[in-house]
Amino acid sequence: MPRERLIKVEFVSYYMGVLQVAELNTGNIKNYRQRGLEKLSREELMSEINCKKLCMEVLNFPPLPNNYRLTSDSWELGNVRRFENYRA
Repeated sequence: MPRERLIKVEFVSYYMGVLQVAELNTGNIKNYRQRGLEKLSREELMSEINCKKLCMEVLNFPPLPNNYRLTSDSWELGNVRRFENYRA
């Protein structure tokens, strides 16, 4: 199966597991959840929500597509790729 072409998206913001990105090819701003949240058990997920690491609505957002790569022109954000995958 051929790999999907990588698409660079501009990182806009992060809030408790939700990423806001600007799709550079369309100009649309969309919200996604971090990758990997579906791997957490219900108990782990509720614990992360109770600890205020994740927002309650985080699973209502689609996961960041695997072929999306976060980029940013802002030096203040550092390595924005750290936001792609969730780490408890």
